[in-house]
Amino acid sequence: MANLNRLVQGVSQQFNQNSLSWGSLLVWISGLVVIMMLMVRFSQIY
Repeated sequence: MANLNRLVQGVSQQFNQNSLSWGSLLVWISGLVVIMMLMVRFSQIY
């Protein structure tokens, strides 16, 4: 979970540095969706 928090902080810092563009926002949302799908799949396995 520490790595996930570090990733969120890095992404938010990039958003603060750069103007928020739709491309980066879509990449960030798709990344969250992939993480959620992986968590659901792991919870089904265990």
